[in-house]
Amino acid sequence: MAGKLTLEGDNPGDYVVMSSPDNIILVPDVLPNNDGLPVGFPPGKASLHDLSRRERKQLADFVTNKARKDCRAIEGIRKRFHPDSLM
Repeated sequence: MAGKLTLEGDNPGDYVVMSSPDNIILVPDVLPNNDGLPVGFPPGKASLHDLSRRERKQLADFVTNKARKDCRAIEGIRKRFHPDSLM
């Protein structure tokens, strides 16, 4: 396949608009999705007990901090869109 690309219709900009049910609220993604923690296991092993104490601590810290960050984001979304529903 070869040829020149041409625009058909209006230029949508840097986003895509798709139809969705009325009860869905679109919210910008405020959390980076590029955070991660590479975990390596010895050959033939795949248990937390096979990780060193330092690696287990790093994993626990990562999961704890990720959960805290996600909870803060969810709380912010609730306040923004449903301020009366907070406990």
